[in-house]
Amino acid sequence: MKWGVRRARTGRSAKGERQKKRTVYSKSPKKLTNAEMEKRIKRMDMEKRYNELNKRDISSGEKIATEVLTNIGKQTVTNVGTKIFTNVALLGAGAVLAKAAGESTSKFLTTGKK
Repeated sequence: MKWGVRRARTGRSAKGERQKKRTVYSKSPKKLTNAEMEKRIKRMDMEKRYNELNKRDISSGEKIATEVLTNIGKQTVTNVGTKIFTNVALLGAGAVLAKAAGESTSKFLTTGKK
């Protein structure tokens, strides 16, 4: 035996065994047998229960920081959206006024400049 080379003692390669176990998850649900489907569902249920039992407690400081950052993000998006909408509305109003009342009148009404 060479140093650093691992071989399975049973005659099967460890890689083959690993691939054999993974085939259950690579098949579509329509191609699974009832036993394979039950095994998959049981595994998913166990993982779900494990995650529910091991939820990380969030500290009050982390809750506050998350809430503050969320509020800042909402305010920023709202402000930017309002400015964009206002500018688009003014451009649209300026185009409508330019057709109806003339270029100089529309410029005065939308910007306040002559």
